[in-house]
Amino acid sequence: MSIKTRAAKEFAKTGSYGLGIFATAAALEQKFEENAVQYQYEETSGLRVLPWKKAVEDPDIILVLRERKKPVFTDNYFAKSFENFSDGLVIIADKGAEVSFELSTIIEKSGSDTIFVAAKENSVLHIFETATNKNPVFFGRNIFVLAEKGASVTFAGTTDISAGSAYFSHRSSRVLENGKMEWYGLFSGSEMIRSITEDSLAGNGAESYVYDMALCSGENFDIYNTSRHEADNTASHIFARGIAGGGGKIVYRALSDICEGVVGATGRQDGRFLIASSGAEIDAIPSLDIGSSESSSSHALSISHLRDSDYFYPALRGIAPYRAQVMLLSGFLAKPLEKLPPKWQTAFLEPINKKLSSPMYRFD
Repeated sequence: MSIKTRAAKEFAKTGSYGLGIFATAAALEQKFEENAVQYQYEETSGLRVLPWKKAVEDPDIILVLRERKKPVFTDNYFAKSFENFSDGLVIIADKGAEVSFELSTIIEKSGSDTIFVAAKENSVLHIFETATNKNPVFFGRNIFVLAEKGASVTFAGTTDISAGSAYFSHRSSRVLENGKMEWYGLFSGSEMIRSITEDSLAGNGAESYVYDMALCSGENFDIYNTSRHEADNTASHIFARGIAGGGGKIVYRALSDICEGVVGATGRQDGRFLIASSGAEIDAIPSLDIGSSESSSSHALSISHLRDSDYFYPALRGIAPYRAQVMLLSGFLAKPLEKLPPKWQTAFLEPINKKLSSPMYRFD
């Protein structure tokens, strides 16, 4: 039975409101093949990039790896993928360095990998990554980021996985005093996508920002983002935008978790989604866990669709309805990209516009 068929059957059994595909992973066939991934990148000054197997032979890097908090997995598949990974990279930005790094990941077969990122004290690290494949795969990815005191990390990535695939992404960070973490993610393609992002704000003044975009047409996406405030004066912002068309379904969940006794913390959530076809479905569940009266958190959520009035102005300019739809949906989905460099904005917009222009994304 193909991945696509298995995924559809499992989702039909457990894809009720609020559950998504989270509980189905254990029921699917899991393959962990050797050398499943090919990485392409160029060396950059101020940055050390090593294959995982080589990195663990370096005693200095072992010390850095030990500084990260031990991962705790609540999902059976993520636990197995981390246990069985055979590929991966270790990326370390030197103290005080300012580095921009581009990485291409080509997934050649089913398996899993781990990417560990460490930004040393007062460094600034920008990573842009693309992940693609050609054949159906069952793939798991674990990304861990350690942002030391005063360090800033931006990890932006597009994920375009072929139809019939299942893709599981686990991103987590530990941000120390006055550090900053930013995630930008575009999820599209595939049959099942499960994404978990967990940020731990462990130092005074630490910040985290998550900007996720999902473009779904007939697939099943399950996105869960959480920010845990463990120290005073921390700030988080979880921002998500998604479009569901065809018979696709997006399950979105977010949690702002402020620990007991934390002072001056602020957590914010903003989820905005469009249903683009009558057969599509979106479940969005924001949640707050505030353990301190001296901190604050808020959430905003909207689920809507394009209206006839939205096409009025483009029609005055002679823009056909289908073309206007592409423009409107592209602009809606790409809103989180405004803070990125123009080159990276283009890298996100190209796959968005390409997919929205294809016949399979011609929503009713």
